[in-house]
Amino acid sequence: MPSHLKRTVAVPIALISLGLLCASCAFHKTALITSSPPDAEVYIDGNYAGKTPYSVTFLLNNEPFTANEPVESPRQIKVVAQGFEPEVKVYNRIDRLAELPRHLTHFELKRSEDARAEKRPAVAKTDAAVPPPETSVKRVRWRNAARMRALIVGISDYQDPGLPRVKNGAADAVAMASFLRNAGVPTGQITTLTDRAATRNDIAAALRKLQTATLDLEDISMFFFSGHGAPIIEGGLAVESVLVPYDARESNLEDTGINLKTIWDRLKGARGTWIVILDSCFSGKPGRSILAQNLKGMAIIPKEGKGVQLPGNVSWLTATSGDNYANDLPEGNNGIFTHYLLRAFQGEDQTVDGDRNGLISLREAFLWSKSQVEEVSAKSLGLTQIPELIGTGEIVVTMPP
Repeated sequence: MPSHLKRTVAVPIALISLGLLCASCAFHKTALITSSPPDAEVYIDGNYAGKTPYSVTFLLNNEPFTANEPVESPRQIKVVAQGFEPEVKVYNRIDRLAELPRHLTHFELKRSEDARAEKRPAVAKTDAAVPPPETSVKRVRWRNAARMRALIVGISDYQDPGLPRVKNGAADAVAMASFLRNAGVPTGQITTLTDRAATRNDIAAALRKLQTATLDLEDISMFFFSGHGAPIIEGGLAVESVLVPYDARESNLEDTGINLKTIWDRLKGARGTWIVILDSCFSGKPGRSILAQNLKGMAIIPKEGKGVQLPGNVSWLTATSGDNYANDLPEGNNGIFTHYLLRAFQGEDQTVDGDRNGLISLREAFLWSKSQVEEVSAKSLGLTQIPELIGTGEIVVTMPP
């Protein structure tokens, strides 16, 4: 095992008492995590968040954090780069300051012994097995990134204990937002809501704001949701489908969920170009769907989906179609659909670019990810998962930098 995986350099941050302005208030401050070398991996409280430079929101307070404090502020940030020793910074308390000091946000990584050894004269090779190098991700840029806005929602843990956990719902949102930032979309144009920040009202308000900000034909807006979906049953028949926000109630998903028809209707008259991506399913099957009462093995097709022609400016991608499962990777940090869609956006496999013009359209990314999802879900899980695209998907999404 490489030494950079064996050793962790922990840098405790002492309690800072500069600029104390309020005796009982808490404030939030967004700071940019940077590193030398750049493009290092960032882990927040043990979860992968993205690559440097990476924007993080800190809680600024005058009291030490407590174990059960209901706030979302990093306690620990770890930065990792291949060939360097990882560095960890622990945040016990950060007082309200005009700007966070650089030593709190910049990570100066030291080369590992293994990396230094690579520069020494090569020795004779042996027949010992050599592990393959990590897959490199192709660098891409989002086309018209300056005109791109996104609402990214991911929910793993729900308020109602009756709603089962979605293993990688929040991680999917973090991964999608990180990809968009790395592809050139301005951080201020990406809204990310995870877990308790993703209430029904929060999502609805953010979606209205996104629609208001989408004014011109060249504006591109994305709504991404990863979490539970559910069918709504009337008289034993599935009549609607809903997304399940953080504060939904299992006993009343019809009123506490977000109806797909509401989103569908909102986009009928929307300006700009819209991409809707739903890593959920609505079949009532285990996985990323909730089994509604009195529903047993019924095939669910979202009522507003089949047979309805979307406006030419809207593309609607779902992780499943009909009576399918939507699931997480057997081993990994994302849902199967999100994982392969992100790989497609990045052009990681040259076969994604079907017409070989150097540009990746939404349809090309979807078709490649669909084939991967179908194969992996069948072979690894023994389940059927068939993603679906409604709309043309002809918009070019990514291109070489």
